[in-house]
Amino acid sequence: FHELMYNAEILFAIKEQYAFTVLMIFIMIYSLSVIFCLPGSAIMKIIAGYLFGATFGSIISVLTYTTSSLLAVTIIRWIFASSLQRHFSETIIMVKQKTDFDTLPNLIGLRMMPVIPFWLYNITMSITGVSRKKFALATLIATTPISIILAIMGDSLHQVNIINEKNFGALISSPGFILPLCALSLLFLLPNLFRYIKKNKLKAKEP
Repeated sequence: FHELMYNAEILFAIKEQYAFTVLMIFIMIYSLSVIFCLPGSAIMKIIAGYLFGATFGSIISVLTYTTSSLLAVTIIRWIFASSLQRHFSETIIMVKQKTDFDTLPNLIGLRMMPVIPFWLYNITMSITGVSRKKFALATLIATTPISIILAIMGDSLHQVNIINEKNFGALISSPGFILPLCALSLLFLLPNLFRYIKKNKLKAKEP
């Protein structure tokens, strides 16, 4: 990514001349990284903002991530689900008995928790029988604000047009970079906050 910024002029000249091709290549790379459970989803969202702007970049990120995640879950469920269910059947039963994780709010909260890798989330949803419609909706809702914030950060990198490390240091300390980062951190705290509020409400109802 650092190299992309140093060669911004060349990169955007190519993008202007082959806009559709660059878009398709980005979507293909991002889709394959999600389907094959490769790390770097956050970086791809930032690159989307850097290449295509905050608005279009966030739209591309949301649609690509949601459809690729759904495809990944479908493939895992089709090929590996029966084998995984045999090996982890007791764990799956225990999870289903002790939690209501498959409700839409909980699926959204789990998707937004940074401590849970997206590939582990996708595999878990594949073998626990969560409906694909509910999974897709939860993924769409959870990834939208994250994608917007990261696309804004990527767009800020483009706007500054970094050409050396001094500018890079100035950028990462600027409000245009720090504020979206703070918003992202607060967003990741929301599931724990909701869980804390819900827990306190249940305690208050106890005699």
